[in-house]
Amino acid sequence: MEQTQQQQQQLQQQMQQAQQQMQQFQQQMQQQMQQNPQAAQQMQQQGMQMQQQVQQLQMQMQELAPKVEEVQEAQNLYNEAMMDQKATSIKDEARANLVESYLNYTPGEQPGGGLAYHAEMAITEALVKGRGCLWVEPYQMPGSDQVLTGSFYDKVENLIIDPDAESLQDAKWIARKHVHPVWQVERDFGLKKGTLKGAMESAESQGESLGSEMGSVHRKQGKTFDLVVYYKVWSKGGVGARMTDVTTPLKDAFDKVVGDYAYIVVSPDVPFPLNAPMDSSVLEEPGPTIKSAKDEEVAEMFAWPTPFWRDARWPVAILDFYSRPGSAWPIAPIAPGLGELVFMNVIISHLANRIWSSSRDFIAVLKSAEKEVERVIKSGDDQAIIPLNEVHSDIRQVVQFLQQPQTNYDVWKILDHIMHLFERRTGLTELIAGADEHSARPHGLQGGEVAGRGGTDGEDVLSVLHQGSGRRAFDWKGWFHAVGSARV
Repeated sequence: MEQTQQQQQQLQQQMQQAQQQMQQFQQQMQQQMQQNPQAAQQMQQQGMQMQQQVQQLQMQMQELAPKVEEVQEAQNLYNEAMMDQKATSIKDEARANLVESYLNYTPGEQPGGGLAYHAEMAITEALVKGRGCLWVEPYQMPGSDQVLTGSFYDKVENLIIDPDAESLQDAKWIARKHVHPVWQVERDFGLKKGTLKGAMESAESQGESLGSEMGSVHRKQGKTFDLVVYYKVWSKGGVGARMTDVTTPLKDAFDKVVGDYAYIVVSPDVPFPLNAPMDSSVLEEPGPTIKSAKDEEVAEMFAWPTPFWRDARWPVAILDFYSRPGSAWPIAPIAPGLGELVFMNVIISHLANRIWSSSRDFIAVLKSAEKEVERVIKSGDDQAIIPLNEVHSDIRQVVQFLQQPQTNYDVWKILDHIMHLFERRTGLTELIAGADEHSARPHGLQGGEVAGRGGTDGEDVLSVLHQGSGRRAFDWKGWFHAVGSARV
């Protein structure tokens, strides 16, 4: 492109110089024709040569013209592409700023104490049980039509992972257990009132049964069961039609319409998926069912509410401090020290009982002085006087405090050693905990000498919070294809 432009500029300069020389030559030729006609003929020949040079330059310019047009067209396309790129960059930056504002707004707006409370609960459970879970899902405030996205804590027992998976990334499906009132589940899935039957009793239902004379009868009839147990399943292996006992036409139809990534809501007490009713008789309002739906509607029924699979993620952000090789479940931080913990509990309980029993006072008194000594001791008076007969010449022969054997000091040394082993097994040392028996300031403020497991735990917590923010951004309706990164 640059060479073509340079050639064009050189030819233009040569053409201008040739035209100027031609004009000067014509003026000189006119003067010579008046003064010397013979010399004018020679100048005419030179003029013809100059005209030939000009014609050659014009021919070269004509040959170069298509290339120049191509260069100009390429330059215009380049300028348009740069303008489009600049406009796209401005849009991307605006989107990133909007996503940034959204992600900074939603943690405080999230119900249940905000994201800080849910993250604290997940961290606490991860320390005790080994894993904390933050489920990313949309929600609406009461009386509002605006849909927001939050990261909500749920206990790890409600997370079910493909038992064949050796890690969460390898799992073909995960599920989340829910227990909600019957009326709430019917409303959430658009079912008619009375369609579902409960399988568990709430505390409110149990209280009403205790206060009712017919409570036991109603319980036997199942009328007191007002809670439904159901499971939300996110699958990367289809809707389950690939099982061997499913007929081939149905298997092929589901594979073609739904594909690998499917979302199913099932309950042990309901004969159809809650998100895909069999017929319209159970629906509160007319809508698609398995029997009447078209392929597009069936695909929509079983589609993930938010397509996290596009980002190779699940709708849950998990916090694990210690991973377990070959397993989708982690090791609880306290698990390696359970033996020492049991030993400490037993020994400390024994020592507490031993200290209490040995703290009792036993007083031996001669029978002849029993009444006088007992009266004074039980009175509780300070500097009490005990009168004794002359027979009792030595008070030590009359009253003697009996001392029980002291606790063996070896027990305390063993306990201290076991506590040290427990701290090393779990990583809960004084330095990492931030405690120092010789200073009131935490060690973290004295030069950052604590590293290793403590820093790694902090990085794990930040990682799960960033996972949650990334999923909340992905779940924001209308911004699935936003370009650019949000700064949180």
